[in-house]
Amino acid sequence: MKIGSLAFKDMVFGYGDHAPLFGGVTFEMPCGGNTLVRGGSGVGKSALLKILAGLLAPKSGAYLIDGRDVREMAFEEFLPYRKRIGYGFDYGGLLANRTLWDNLMLPLQYHNELGLDAAEERVQELMGAFGLMAFRDRRPAAVSGAIRKAASIARAFVMRPSVLILDDPFVGLDRESIEAMFGLVKSHRESHGLEHVFFTSRGESVSYKLADRVVAIERGLLWLDDGSSAAGPGERKAVGQ
Repeated sequence: MKIGSLAFKDMVFGYGDHAPLFGGVTFEMPCGGNTLVRGGSGVGKSALLKILAGLLAPKSGAYLIDGRDVREMAFEEFLPYRKRIGYGFDYGGLLANRTLWDNLMLPLQYHNELGLDAAEERVQELMGAFGLMAFRDRRPAAVSGAIRKAASIARAFVMRPSVLILDDPFVGLDRESIEAMFGLVKSHRESHGLEHVFFTSRGESVSYKLADRVVAIERGLLWLDDGSSAAGPGERKAVGQ
């Protein structure tokens, strides 16, 4: 399954009784490239990515995948989309009682996507790309933060997603792992059906090596900075209101 569009309609989201992070946003996310989601601390960058991944739901309004409201889908209806969305969030998401190898194998086994031999070959390839094979039998608590981060990113690729969502992927990674991630984005676009990448960054200049457009979060709204590149944001073209 390919995912063609991701959009919000009158979307409101906030945590608990706090003021909403997003207030009535109507906005179509740019698809078909690598999009940096940028904004100040606490504006909702991570929350936006989790909504895109289907892990959080708007309080009101709609999050639409291919024109369908995610909140109105039954579990069985959303599952085909969920399988096509890969995500890695900071250092979290790995199961503490499983080895790094098991953490990467689990999505393939749960969804019964591949036979055992093919699944192991895929996991070995991804772990090898990040230099993780020496740590394959260790649990997350027994490795450094950098290794956990690399394993989380590797797992985001394991289902060969159409949509890849990464929260602060550069923090804690060494140069070799960052280059490995860039290589995987390129190869998965060319050969494995990856179409849309959304990621946040804490301002590292390397983020513009990956990004070919920027969505900015300001005052609870989303802006598309048209033509953004290493030179920085260009003209604002769209606003969610």
